Amino acid sequence: MEMQVRRVTPFVVIGLLWGLSAWADGRVEGQVAGDDGGYLEGALVRLPELKLEAVTSADGGYAIGGIPAGSYEVTVSYIGYPPRSARIDVRDGETTRQKFAFSELIEEVVVYGEQTASTASALNQQRAADGIVSVVSATDIGQFPDQNVSEALQRVSGVFLERDQGEGRFVGIGGIDPNLFVTTITGVNVPAPENDKRSVALDVIPSELLSALEVSKSITPDMDGDG
Repeated sequence: MEMQVRRVTPFVVIGLLWGLSAWADGRVEGQVAGDDGGYLEGALVRLPELKLEAVTSADGGYAIGGIPAGSYEVTVSYIGYPPRSARIDVRDGETTRQKFAFSELIEEVVVYGEQTASTASALNQQRAADGIVSVVSATDIGQFPDQNVSEALQRVSGVFLERDQGEGRFVGIGGIDPNLFVTTITGVNVPAPENDKRSVALDVIPSELLSALEVSKSITPDMDGDG
């Protein structure tokens, strides 16, 4: 019996010493939150000096144990935010709590815009028109990849296209037959190139040649009767 006791005792002593050593080390835990107050899952929390790290859980929580007593820097990183860090003091056998909260990358964005002369002119024409008129300036036309006049006109409210082989060709307003509309260039009526139609095929006029597009949705006294 004495021989068995002597063999077991060293293992018991070693186990007790190991447990006391583990218990003596400190621990750090806490949570990581975003700029909206919600907790972040998957944030990386590190103690670079000890090469220890942990990843936050669904509730933003993390815990790192086995830290000897001392002062350490804790860093946390999360995609979309700049890294945050804090200095903590760890004591043997105690848990240090450290919470991190990310802030917005940009607190305020101020956008300055300048209205071009052509856009301002188009808006003034619409405002001063006697009837219901939509004016599109050359600047606005150039902002879209429209290759011809008909494609550019489809962006005006109330305008629709009749397509030929997938490309807009004839233009109408408010569901009315395109044959009932008149097309002018610098005030001069454009005749229809086809015998069976009165509407003008606008897919042959490149949009980059225009200084402006004007769509009159009501009749005014200065218009030709064109009966």
